[in-house]
Amino acid sequence: MSGPKVSVYSLTPAARTNLDGQRRCDRQSFECAKQIRNMLVELQKALDESEQLSVNLELSGSQAGTAALQNTVQWRKDREQYCALMTGLTPNPSNQYTVSEEALAQKQSLLARLQQLKAAVHHIRQECDKQTEAMRADNPTAQNRIRAKIAEGVAGVSETDWLVQETETTALKTALTEELNGYLSDRHLSGTLHSEIRGLCESLVHISDLPHLKSFSSITGERIRREVQSCLELREAYEEAELRYAALCEMAGETVQPLPITADGLKKIREECQRIETAMVQQQIQGYISASVDEVMSDMGYDLIGTRNVRKKSGKHFENRLFTFREGCAVNVTFSSEGQIALELGGIVREDRIPSDEETAALTQEMETFCGEFAEFERRLLAKGIVVGDRISLLPPSPAYASVININDYDLSADAQFSEMQQRRQTDKSRKKSYISEE
Repeated sequence: MSGPKVSVYSLTPAARTNLDGQRRCDRQSFECAKQIRNMLVELQKALDESEQLSVNLELSGSQAGTAALQNTVQWRKDREQYCALMTGLTPNPSNQYTVSEEALAQKQSLLARLQQLKAAVHHIRQECDKQTEAMRADNPTAQNRIRAKIAEGVAGVSETDWLVQETETTALKTALTEELNGYLSDRHLSGTLHSEIRGLCESLVHISDLPHLKSFSSITGERIRREVQSCLELREAYEEAELRYAALCEMAGETVQPLPITADGLKKIREECQRIETAMVQQQIQGYISASVDEVMSDMGYDLIGTRNVRKKSGKHFENRLFTFREGCAVNVTFSSEGQIALELGGIVREDRIPSDEETAALTQEMETFCGEFAEFERRLLAKGIVVGDRISLLPPSPAYASVININDYDLSADAQFSEMQQRRQTDKSRKKSYISEE
């Protein structure tokens, strides 16, 4: 083959900024889509509760119940519409990017539409929650359920122990009881913290004098409040990282691995996000460069006729793509797993051999032509935002690099058309060219 031209290509700052912007839009779109799906599920539950309370009020003769039921019916219709919209707005994972302002604008537009939909779902949920709270306040049955929930977990406590009374002692005990039971109803707190709070509820039942209650509030209560705050902050950070992790896994085609909601779990999930994103950046850049090489070769009149993949025992992976050059010759483009791209010219044959002296001379002449073509090749890559990051070798034409390519080692395209190099030996000068035509 001709003097190997081996390089590591990279993106110009402008192209990298464009590609980073597209990838960021994609990730945010996946995150937003996941949030919307979760919000729609939770909205369905909220609407079910709102409808039940509306029916109860309506049965009691309250006009407020009728109005609330009408609102709930309309919100259900809105939710169904939003579910239908999500079908058309769901982003699709792809590692193929085109560096252009138009491509970036399309991704920005999708993200903006998802964010608008998210805001609309959030608004309905807020209105539904407001209505539900208002109906609970107007519904004696609902109030009784709330009281029962507040008292839940406090073993042996009587109603008079937690109802709001005029005395400071009872008022403080009621406030502490409601605070602790409020923590118990928070699903975001850890199981360990829930167990500790249940034990404190049981201890609180047996405290009846004001000094001990004040001590409980200032010492034990403050400690629990700090632990609750710390737990909620951890949960918030974890959920944010988990959302990003799930989006990246969906984009990369990986399976989400469940991790505990702990400091170590948060650290691990952030590490996974970094790993996936780093790999994706490399894959997307190399994917864009690879696709651009194919486009430039095609634009310059070189047709792709065959490919092959080689994996060494060391684990290194190479992909070869064979393009027609001139009659009987081809350009072999090799992509390595390390990001190197090599372009070499060779004669097309159907056996493993070395070229004859006459073939070597002919191939050396073709190398001269290919050198000029290579300069044009890199100029066209630059127009696509691709530059040489590291030049490994750029060897001149030389008989030492003359070689032939065994076409049988490649997976040929169904419509591949090419001519084989004539085997220029004295014994078979009259050998005719053979062609592979579209079958």
